[in-house]
Amino acid sequence: MKVTHEILAEGKVLPRPQNEQPVTPKALRSDTSQKTEMNITPKTLRIGTQRRSISRLRSKIYRIKNRRLQIYFVVYSQSLNMEVQTLTCLLVIMVLAFLHISSSELEKIGQLPATTLVKFYTYRHVSIIYFKIPLDIALARWKFHANEVKTGGIFRCTPQNITVHIKPGSIPFVNPDKSKVPENLLEARFPHHSLFFTSDGTQQVQNITAPVPGDWFAIAFRSWSDPNDGKIEQQGISASCETILDAEVDVEREASLQLAVSARQPNIRLASIGDLSRVRFLMPNNVIESSITIFSSSGVSSEVEVNVTANSYISSKGTELAQTTLNSSTAVSVPFKVWTNAFHYLTVRLLSGSSTDVSVVLNNSVQRFSDATVVRLTRKSYPDFFLFDYEYLVDNQTKSSSVQLTTTSTSVFSFEINSISDTGGTLTVALRLKDKGKSEPENFTVFGCVHLGTLQDISPETGRCFSNIMESKLPVLVTSKTDPGPIYVHIPFPEPGLWYLSLRAFLRSMNCTCPETCQENSTMCPCLIPASGTVEMSVASSPCIEGNCGMHGRCIHYMNGGFVFSGCHCLRDYRGFDCTDDQYVQNDSSVLIDLLMLTLSNLVFVGSIYFALHRAYYAEALIYFAVMFFSTFYHACESGESVYNFCIMRVAVLQFCDFFTALLAFWVTLVAMVGLTPRSTAILDLGGAVVLATCAELNRTALWVFMTPTITGSCLVAFFWIKRCRARNTIHYPAKCYQYYYFPAGIGLVTLGLICYAFLQTQMNYGLVHSFWHMAVAGGVMLLLPNRKHLK
Repeated sequence: MKVTHEILAEGKVLPRPQNEQPVTPKALRSDTSQKTEMNITPKTLRIGTQRRSISRLRSKIYRIKNRRLQIYFVVYSQSLNMEVQTLTCLLVIMVLAFLHISSSELEKIGQLPATTLVKFYTYRHVSIIYFKIPLDIALARWKFHANEVKTGGIFRCTPQNITVHIKPGSIPFVNPDKSKVPENLLEARFPHHSLFFTSDGTQQVQNITAPVPGDWFAIAFRSWSDPNDGKIEQQGISASCETILDAEVDVEREASLQLAVSARQPNIRLASIGDLSRVRFLMPNNVIESSITIFSSSGVSSEVEVNVTANSYISSKGTELAQTTLNSSTAVSVPFKVWTNAFHYLTVRLLSGSSTDVSVVLNNSVQRFSDATVVRLTRKSYPDFFLFDYEYLVDNQTKSSSVQLTTTSTSVFSFEINSISDTGGTLTVALRLKDKGKSEPENFTVFGCVHLGTLQDISPETGRCFSNIMESKLPVLVTSKTDPGPIYVHIPFPEPGLWYLSLRAFLRSMNCTCPETCQENSTMCPCLIPASGTVEMSVASSPCIEGNCGMHGRCIHYMNGGFVFSGCHCLRDYRGFDCTDDQYVQNDSSVLIDLLMLTLSNLVFVGSIYFALHRAYYAEALIYFAVMFFSTFYHACESGESVYNFCIMRVAVLQFCDFFTALLAFWVTLVAMVGLTPRSTAILDLGGAVVLATCAELNRTALWVFMTPTITGSCLVAFFWIKRCRARNTIHYPAKCYQYYYFPAGIGLVTLGLICYAFLQTQMNYGLVHSFWHMAVAGGVMLLLPNRKHLK
């Protein structure tokens, strides 16, 4: 088949056969003089329509060029039927749409390869990933992909479930194991983004539109699973794998946002429904409250949505400052609380009606729309991680003073949380009535609110915390004369920035359910009357929660990814951020039963010692006694869950002795089965003891450490038994009763115990299965250790 064609690539015409003329798109539409020679056979005619269409794909290839991508598509040189032309048009439309979507260039700003992930049990198992997002970013694209890297074992690695949480400002506070969390934790926090995937090498993408500039943290870990269902895997038998996570962030910079340089902005034209426009502006640091005056030229004939946000032009929890709808011809003033040291964004969108021109006036002067008074607290730092507090000092005093609350205004106190260095602990805010409210009326009550970035008033009508958007959740701090405090609210891993604590006092009549039952649209709560009084407050940061983890944990500083954070190391299967969740904690009776099974099961070795002494294996009897002794006291020290522990020495020493004597017991039993002279037996026993002590110190739980004496001893037994059988010209060696009864029974019992030990142990049945392993080994020794007359 001869095909006339031409390819355009990189602005050059590729060589074509001599005497052929280039074909232009115009020629493709009108010129039919160009021919294509094709041999049509009956076989070709029998092919369906789809194949005939494919056979025509011998054509002109043209290029659509983009800044970063070149797409080539086919233009048929034959006269095409309507169906193929339609498909071609659809293809071109799809290509152009893809090019339009892909035309925005992404810039890589950070990459963090080869982060090792472990299974989540507590916060100390998370891996921290940090990136800094610049200003004016329209889109941040987080990319993750995880793989399993085999480091040992005999099977393949299985992809694991991976969890990643992403959040601005500080480490995300999450609860992947659904454990109990303290009830007095602050919930009004920045939202975080979550990804759930497997470590199969597939790339996972999380797009975040208009991200807040500054520090962004991600925590990654292998997903939590019920520990009771967890299988205890023996090292070297199952595959030993590491989960490796690679992360990177690409950003697309915002080119359309302009900084407002004057109070009065040019008119914004909204031509059709859905059109929007954004204005970015920066407020002076001494301004706490301000407003924007906005006017629509179309008046009542159109409806315009107005949003004021901080840090990002996307309205979301933590960034929204004000929201209203403009549908009148009069100018509307939109008040909002100012976020310190942050860009603010005004977004106007035409919701309905005809086109309109919107005029905007920014008020940069100090304005007050509430009666709140703001006081800056004084910081006092201590020489330890995350240890500082803020004090209310009056008239150059050196000790924090109590706060006098008035009936006319909300008392607001501000304090600063620094980036990175202050975010790894827990911020605690506490209130209590002075002298337990002795000087206050019987129904005296104080409401408090804690908020980041902007102050929140406390409504004198409803007693609820509110901003310019809507009334928020109930006050996070409530103290009264019946419960004078202290009342706490804890903020784990607080976001950096300026925080506000708002306080207001009320007289709350008996059986008053406000503000708990006040509806969002409620304007009055008749049983609350603004009052004045005295309250003591505390704003402090500490590791964990107030520096401790209760009775069942220890507060520890961890370092990961170059960042320090505090977390609780829980004991005895307690869980949770403060080690108070006892869902998986065994009761004392269960702990005692497991401890007794693991220790008393070693008494079966008394039988092994007896048979060894009875058969004149004195060195072997000593080894069996050592196995019984060290295994018993190792489990007595290790398995008591800090309730019934009994340690005669350090647990590491007991563990070494337990593993070493167990390995040595296998070795001396196999050497005894060979039936060598006493001198040869002593040499093999001592040489094996030296080698096994070295192996146990190198890696006492590895498969090869167990297999070394087993395989070597088994080879010695097989070699000498076969040699003696050939020398005696018989297959009945050792004696028939040992060969047919004791030997297979012993091998079967030890094999059964080994299978249970290696493959059936879980967290739930560990005590039972491991105790059976002790008894199986002891019973196997009694059967396998031969009577000396059986070897003659």
